Amino acid sequence: MELTDGVWFPRGGMNAVSERLEAIAIENGVEFRYKSPVTQIRTGNKKVEGVILGDGTFHSADVVIANADLPYVYQELLPRGREYNRIKRMGYTCSALVFHWGMDTVLPGLEQHNIYVSSDFKKNIEAVFKGNGLSEEPNFYVHSSARGDKSSAPEGEDSISVIVPVGHIKDVEDCDWEDARNKLRGQVLKRMATEGYPDLEKHIKFEKVYTPVTWQNMFSLSRGATFGSLNHNLLQMGYFRPHNRHDTYGNLFFAGGSTHPGNGVPLALISAKLTAEKVIRYFT
Repeated sequence: MELTDGVWFPRGGMNAVSERLEAIAIENGVEFRYKSPVTQIRTGNKKVEGVILGDGTFHSADVVIANADLPYVYQELLPRGREYNRIKRMGYTCSALVFHWGMDTVLPGLEQHNIYVSSDFKKNIEAVFKGNGLSEEPNFYVHSSARGDKSSAPEGEDSISVIVPVGHIKDVEDCDWEDARNKLRGQVLKRMATEGYPDLEKHIKFEKVYTPVTWQNMFSLSRGATFGSLNHNLLQMGYFRPHNRHDTYGNLFFAGGSTHPGNGVPLALISAKLTAEKVIRYFT
């Protein structure tokens, strides 16, 4: 377990994968520099020359691999050109308003994964993707990590995460997220009361809330779109997704959910493997 901003997160899943990959990399001589944000990828004649960090220092490189959100790389780190305009016009995933709750009791009957569907699923999901981005009666997902990892909450207590789909920032540009947070929180608690948890709010010891603005600012996810951030319509899947190598700068490569082949942990790892293979071929 690790404590981040007052919220307990279980070690496991993608954390375990990334920690193991880090350990293997260090064993092979890789140096990691944390808390060193890249503010620019410097380009030259059809190649990238290296990166400029937040402190203004320049670090030259034979190859640059960007695993940040791909639209963010094009929008903020590279000169804007034709590819930037194409990616800007692409479809983006929705965002999510997430509540992390530390509970002073175990919620009986709750499984590790729980999905609550509104009485009018279609109407409320269309509000997210085609309407104003906010549902009147939201569909939402509840995860209890303690069901799979007892160390994620003290004995006799619970650790709950609630994920409510909402539109990304561009879809709801004028949204007051403080107001939206309070409204959706009330709707979740109301629905949970009908599911047998009428006193749930009384048992919340502490709370951490992530809004689309959080996703954008903390993780540089374009528009706060949490799932990719490019969506998976037919013309943005697999081969049609932005490729792992830049068309102009031949020594710039990409890995992650918004590049080929797609998002999600398995596909992101496949993306990393494909990129590694391309880098090896670049040098041979």
